[in-house]
Amino acid sequence: MKARPFAALLATLVLSIAFAAPQPAKAQGCPLCRDATAGSTPQARKALRVAIPLLGIPAITIFAGTFVVARKVKPGRK
Repeated sequence: MKARPFAALLATLVLSIAFAAPQPAKAQGCPLCRDATAGSTPQARKALRVAIPLLGIPAITIFAGTFVVARKVKPGRK
């Protein structure tokens, strides 16, 4: 198969432009939680104070588990 440096260069240029100009993303964070709890009852606020950190547990577990698995797998081992 014949190498086509111009096609590879063009593809690299197009991908670089596509990744350099990402679409804007609207973040959802503390203001959203604050607005959601502003008009709620004290019981709902208490439940949200417990639920928000509780929802972080699966994310932290997956993130940490990735490092544990990566550490146990030796390079070159199948």
